[in-house]
Amino acid sequence: MLIKQLKIFGYGKWQDDDIILKSDKLNVIFGNNESGKTTLVSFIKGILFGFKDGHNTYEQYIPKNTKSYGGELLVDIDGQLFILKRIAGAHGGELSIIKNDSGDKVSNDYLKNILGPINRDAFDNIFYFGNFDTKAFSKVSDEQLAYIIQKVGFAGSEKFIQLKDDLVKRNKKIYAKTGRKPLLNKKLKEYESLLDRINQAKLKQNDYTNLENSLNHVKLEYNRANDEFKSVSANLNQLQNFKNNWNLCQKLKKYNDLKKINLPSGFDEEDKIVLDNIYNQLNNLNDKIKNLEDQLNVNDNFKLTKQNNDFNKAYDDIEKFKSRLDLIEKNIIEYNSNIHNLNSLKKQIAIYKKDYAQNLNSKPLNDVQISEIKSLLKSKRDLLTQTSKKDPKSVFTLKNNYLYSLLLICAILMMAAGLFTNLLISAIGSVLLVFSGFKMLYDNHNLSLQAEQELSQQLNDVNIKLEFYKKQFNYESDNPNDWIMLQPNLKNYNKILTNYNHLKIEVDTLLKTLNTYFDNFNKITHVTDSEDSYSDKLLKVKSYINKNEHEIYLYQNNANQNNALVSKQKQLTSKITEIKHTLNVFFKNRNIKNRNEFNEEYARQLKIKQEMNDLSQINQQISEELYFSINKYDSLTTLNNEYSDVNAKLNSLQKNILNLTKQKTELQSQISLLKADGTYLELVQQKANLESEIIHLTKNWLSLELSNQWIDKMLDLATADLIPNIKSRAQEYFSILTNANYINITYYKSKLKLTRFDKIKFDVGELSRGTMQQLYFAILLSMAVGFSQKYSLPILIDDGFYEYDSNRYNQAMKLINEVSKDVQVIYLTADSSVKDYLDSQSIIEIK
Repeated sequence: MLIKQLKIFGYGKWQDDDIILKSDKLNVIFGNNESGKTTLVSFIKGILFGFKDGHNTYEQYIPKNTKSYGGELLVDIDGQLFILKRIAGAHGGELSIIKNDSGDKVSNDYLKNILGPINRDAFDNIFYFGNFDTKAFSKVSDEQLAYIIQKVGFAGSEKFIQLKDDLVKRNKKIYAKTGRKPLLNKKLKEYESLLDRINQAKLKQNDYTNLENSLNHVKLEYNRANDEFKSVSANLNQLQNFKNNWNLCQKLKKYNDLKKINLPSGFDEEDKIVLDNIYNQLNNLNDKIKNLEDQLNVNDNFKLTKQNNDFNKAYDDIEKFKSRLDLIEKNIIEYNSNIHNLNSLKKQIAIYKKDYAQNLNSKPLNDVQISEIKSLLKSKRDLLTQTSKKDPKSVFTLKNNYLYSLLLICAILMMAAGLFTNLLISAIGSVLLVFSGFKMLYDNHNLSLQAEQELSQQLNDVNIKLEFYKKQFNYESDNPNDWIMLQPNLKNYNKILTNYNHLKIEVDTLLKTLNTYFDNFNKITHVTDSEDSYSDKLLKVKSYINKNEHEIYLYQNNANQNNALVSKQKQLTSKITEIKHTLNVFFKNRNIKNRNEFNEEYARQLKIKQEMNDLSQINQQISEELYFSINKYDSLTTLNNEYSDVNAKLNSLQKNILNLTKQKTELQSQISLLKADGTYLELVQQKANLESEIIHLTKNWLSLELSNQWIDKMLDLATADLIPNIKSRAQEYFSILTNANYINITYYKSKLKLTRFDKIKFDVGELSRGTMQQLYFAILLSMAVGFSQKYSLPILIDDGFYEYDSNRYNQAMKLINEVSKDVQVIYLTADSSVKDYLDSQSIIEIK
């Protein structure tokens, strides 16, 4: 089973996350502490074996921010992809198995069949390397390792082991070497006490001599039969041992034949690596040449067009036009802006012509002229006011009125005086009065006419001046006030008109410049159309220049690249010739023709070496004496027949012993009847009863013990091939991890012993913590690789090397790489130095 992808719906801190494993061999998941690595390990085990329930609160990873609890594993089983999906539910969650290609569901028994006896505990003991308990591992024994191996060595072994444990418990309740509570121990203690009491009572009896002689004879026969039973039983156990080791001895015969084979040199692992490297180099070089040819084929498509050639011919002229592009662009911007402003001014002029059509021909007045017109208007208003009142005021009129007033007063006085004195004086006074009055009226009338003429003349002068302004500045209105009110509009209009004329000159100049530029450029390239706007013409010119420059640059660059590619191609071809020569020398030195012949010989030698290695381990287990003893039998049938005969003899002896026991008991009972003392009779009866109970308990104990031994033998036979391979592999791995510092692992009944390169042996408990960790890791990997041949599961390593120094870490990385060739390894770590030891393509970073 290869894990391809983890799809997490919700599991601890992981929610809606996908993790794609990059390799079927070694995958490194790198992340800082608290990034969720241990959670991922729990997730994988949860999908395979079920999630922890509420009884394991601290081992559950129920997410807090989502109701989804569970996820999927995409796995490859024998080349077919399956989705293992498990979501929250009873009994470890609801499991679904789906074919990835069709979406069809598969029975959940499919996963059970693949896992076989591997449950969560077995997986943790074999395929998982994480927390390390130094104290517990220092006490590990060969029996404990065998127990772990037997537990998952074959389907159904767990039931046998459970039965064995039950038998041991039941047996211990019956009898224990150093116990007081087991039932048989109590009975034996009671029997010993009863014998003492019987012996005391027996002293009082004298009539049992004959019976006692008979009893002694029976006892003698019983002892003789019992000794023969032990001998036959030992013989049967030896035959059983021969049967148990029959297959191993047959393999040893093959081993002796293999030792005689002479293997040609030059086909070792190092030689295969050299050959693989040569072919890898050839493949890489051929791939590179193929890539170069592909690039050359692609580059052949780069050719100059007619337009590119025309561009090249007129390159100098085009460069001149190109140098003026920025200026022309500014001219176009200025031209467009001026056109916009010109149109705006034209609209303003049209508005003025519409609103002031009759007055726009008039000339504007300056401030002095406006002031003078305002003064003339004021004078005209004053003169008109005086004319309307007819009250000419002059100095002359006032003086005349004064003179005439004196004459009138004199005349009145003379008239008054003549009335009293002389009438002539009164008459003269009357004449003077009439004359003075008439003269005064006459003179006043003349003065009034003169004043009116003067006002009229002044008014006429004012009107002449105003008329002069009207004609001089071409005003239509007779009212000078209208002229004054018109001045702001006249000034704005003239200003707009001036700006318009100025802008028109600039536009005409720009227009001429632009037309000249584009017309001349078009004579060379024929790029622009007369209907195009100047902006469009500029874009076409720029596009034409940029396009052709770019295409010519690509062509030239492509030509340079082609030259470089051809040169590189020649170098690679030369290198291939050298490597092929090396390859021919390699084949010639080994007297072979090709790689297939090398691989065939390599595979043949590897198989022989593996068989020899495996058989050498068996050779260490089978002593020379045992080997020759078993080989005395020409076949297994002969051995089985002898076993059956001895077993039958043992059964016959057992029956004879039981019969003798019965006779002995009867004689003892008869002796007890001869005893006159009733107490002695009671004790004998008690003894007989107690003996029956002891015999019954002994039979039960013996049956349980024999059943337990039978299960042990059966488990040993079931894992006989597996255990040596695992032990041998563990020794190899431990040597790699310690850089050959430890050369042998010896398995004793009570403990493991290690042999250092200097032949000094150590107990596990004497090792340093780091070396102990290396031993544990070597044993775990050896079991994982051994069992993976039957139960293909990935090895999970959760930061198992955080206590290692750089040397130990380097050796561990080498071993992981080696093991990952046979078993998928998922290594989760927070150690950033892993990037220095392993290929970055196998590293997956998480946050």
